[in-house]
Amino acid sequence: RGVKIATAANHVMTALTAGKPVEFKRLVREVPDLMIPNKTQWGVIREAIEKTGGALLVEEKAPLKPVIMEILGKERVENEPSEKTSAEREEESKWYELLRTSLALMRAEFPVRFSTTPVDSTDTS
Repeated sequence: RGVKIATAANHVMTALTAGKPVEFKRLVREVPDLMIPNKTQWGVIREAIEKTGGALLVEEKAPLKPVIMEILGKERVENEPSEKTSAEREEESKWYELLRTSLALMRAEFPVRFSTTPVDSTDTS
């Protein structure tokens, strides 16, 4: 049984958070589906973390759900999965992935810069 790429990417993010050297450009190149927030999403996530007290930035085991509820709305997130449309489940999943990636970068104090031009994932420099 092979290793899931998403699982491997999560392990790399954990290593980044732990202060281990990570070739982030390579990670982006090797995992093209990696959810990396754009400038707007980054701002939404930062604001939601602040509004929920900021525990996620210092407590690795702090729950993600309160931040997602701040972003998408409490009622929507607390609905049973069977009551959500597939689009709502996909959007919630997307925000969880964006939050996990953002948290790894924030906890590692990774220097985040946003560009107006798309990143070329084939660039190996």
